[in-house]
Amino acid sequence: MSGHALAARTLLAAADELVGGPPVEASAAALAGDAAGAWRTAAVELARALVRAVAESHGVAAVLFAATAAAAAAVDRGDPP
Repeated sequence: MSGHALAARTLLAAADELVGGPPVEASAAALAGDAAGAWRTAAVELARALVRAVAESHGVAAVLFAATAAAAAAVDRGDPP
């Protein structure tokens, strides 16, 4: 397993630990050695875990505030919607 795939699996495990869920297996991309796909999968899973954790501890309003701030930052950077 490549270093990138291992890092992606570690991020997935950290995301699960953060929200106390069951372990998530590495994505098919990670197992196939697709480092870019593994990183995207890990990033999405970590973002989902963070959203769940914030919603559980601070409520939905905090999630909406964070999403609005992230969207505003993307617009400032010129990222496409």
